[in-house]
Amino acid sequence: MKKFFPVFLVILVSCVPVNTPPNCMIVAPENGSEYSRGDDIQVYIEATDDDGEIAEVRLYLDGIGISSVNIFPYNFTLATAELEVGTHSLKAEAYDDGGKEAESEVSFSLTTGLPIVETLQPVSVSNDAVVVGGTIIDDGGGTISEAGILWSTVPYDVAGEHELNAEVSNSTFSITLTDFEYTTYYVTAFAENESGRSFGEQVSFSVPAPPYCEILEPSPGSVYAQGDTIEIHVSATDEDGRIEEVRYYIDAKPVASSRSFPYIITFPTAGLIVGTHALKVEAEDNSGLKSEDTVTFRIN
Repeated sequence: MKKFFPVFLVILVSCVPVNTPPNCMIVAPENGSEYSRGDDIQVYIEATDDDGEIAEVRLYLDGIGISSVNIFPYNFTLATAELEVGTHSLKAEAYDDGGKEAESEVSFSLTTGLPIVETLQPVSVSNDAVVVGGTIIDDGGGTISEAGILWSTVPYDVAGEHELNAEVSNSTFSITLTDFEYTTYYVTAFAENESGRSFGEQVSFSVPAPPYCEILEPSPGSVYAQGDTIEIHVSATDEDGRIEEVRYYIDAKPVASSRSFPYIITFPTAGLIVGTHALKVEAEDNSGLKSEDTVTFRIN
């Protein structure tokens, strides 16, 4: 008689949970979005994990890792000023605390942006010439077709009363302004490419007025006997500063100077020969500007 032995089937059920991958989606920018070069792109990523926590979210631009965050919210700011015009890809990778990952990818395109231009501070090269201009910091990814300055004698928001074009060399351009009025000038640099024209900051410079100088006495053609004393009266004023010095010349030779009002001196004629002589007076203001007046007189 055969004996039968019972067979027991043991089924082991593992209680270790299975780690599922996280969820990852680039919410912004949308796939196919278009921006101008120079824009800042705000990147928003949704990353969740149903059975754990998100440990890290990484961001890739054109296949190259550029940033990562490990705490919520998973947001990035992407500057595009250094990127080339054209299509680019963005990829996000989310890693959970169990080492699983998920990814999302979108593309965006950059078009030519406006140039970035800086207005140079005016440089005075003489009393009647000032150099103004600008520097193109970024061409916006396009071709600079025009550059120059706008200027006016009154402040303005965008366009000045006058426009002058300049030739760009090594991203810099300049223009020499001459034939000034004695006032304040306002200058803005501009540059233009395929996307339009942009402007630098408005700067200003002032052209000081020269002093006023007039010989009140002696009057032109005055006659003196040899040995007489000439009393010289001068009117010297400066509308935007002060008179530093008034100088007196007889026949081009300096004979006296005054540094304070009133500008009156006496000059003995004993050393002058009989004949016609020239009296010149020169006034200089605190800006170094000068003006003069001349009269002739006769010694008998």
